[in-house]
Amino acid sequence: MLKLAGFRDLIQDFDARILGYRWRHQDARVDALQQQVQAFIASAEEEGLSRRRVFERIWAMAHQSLSRIAPPLDHLNLGSSMPHLSEPWYCCAEPTTQQLQGF
Repeated sequence: MLKLAGFRDLIQDFDARILGYRWRHQDARVDALQQQVQAFIASAEEEGLSRRRVFERIWAMAHQSLSRIAPPLDHLNLGSSMPHLSEPWYCCAEPTTQQLQGF
């Protein structure tokens, strides 16, 4: 990715502590939404919220970040529950704050 045109303009210097490059989105609302969603996911997991409830809340957060009202999802058939991995280690493309503090 570092060889892609314009990519270096989006990242900061290499951070050896996290073994990666920090970056900020050009639209600060995107980073704010990411932090809000990440915090919500951690609390939703502790509360045992259903995946549908989690999706509904993230749907609302995304619309709020754009100063829009989220259309209701009640009329949609989102299907039955899908199998999913519940282990916290299976995917860390975007490490949580807690994971980063563990480095």
